Amino acid sequence: AGGIIATNAVLSEAGAYITDSTVTTTASGNVILDADNTSVINATTSSVTEAWETTTIVVAFNSVGWSNTNVFFQAIDALLGTSLLGTETPAEVQAYLKDSTVNAAGDLRLTADSAAQITATVGNEGISEAAQALVFSAQYAAEGLSAGGTLASNRVNSFAKAYIENDANRTVIVGGGVQVAAED
Repeated sequence: AGGIIATNAVLSEAGAYITDSTVTTTASGNVILDADNTSVINATTSSVTEAWETTTIVVAFNSVGWSNTNVFFQAIDALLGTSLLGTETPAEVQAYLKDSTVNAAGDLRLTADSAAQITATVGNEGISEAAQALVFSAQYAAEGLSAGGTLASNRVNSFAKAYIENDANRTVIVGGGVQVAAED
């Protein structure tokens, strides 16, 4: 008998921002705030057993943007197909301009890109090899047993946000183009 329990968790955030500031560019100078968050799990969990009688279980939990709970709670969520017992902690990415004055001769660009991803492979192979070297009559027989189970869960929780938020006393003047974009 054997078993494997594997858990992988990524908690992350990335940001590019200007707050409570004054920014001025000259000539064709640009103001660029690019934020990228690439939270990736590549996981392989497998078990191979070979015996006359073998029993194995493989449990694999992978998450991006979820705080880890104990294995028991993760198993309940996996069996029910829910996220009732986990805590959301999104893998976030933000690009923003807040309460700041900008006078850009060129372009103003704020981009937030999130690429959270899980690639997982789970395997559980049990081989029962029952053999008897010498058989004298029908009273002798070879028997074998193989049993296995697998429980796996992959969860991703992320967000991307790009914005400009100023009070009435702040201005944004741009000589070129303005791009504010977020992709999750």
